[in-house]
Amino acid sequence: MRLKRQSGCQGGDGKLYVPGEEYYDDENCVKSVCMEDGTFFNDVCTPIDTDLTKTLCKFIKPSSGSYPACCGSVACLLRL
Repeated sequence: MRLKRQSGCQGGDGKLYVPGEEYYDDENCVKSVCMEDGTFFNDVCTPIDTDLTKTLCKFIKPSSGSYPACCGSVACLLRL
C-alpha cells in the first residue's frame, strides 16, 4: 500500500495550509495563497499604517475575527 504524501504549505505561524487556502502574515500585512506544489503565491502589497488599518478594518471587514486577516485584506484592497 502506498501512502499519499500530504500536500500543503507550512505557514510562518507553524500551521499547515491546504492548496487554495489563504494565509495572512501579521508581520508585514501580506496575503499568500497555498499552491498545489507546496509553495505560497504572495499577493505582495505595501503595508499601511497600523492605526489606519485597524480603523479601515472596522468598515471593510466588521465581522473579521482576526487582525492579521483583516490587515492583509485591507492592504491589498487599497493597493498602496
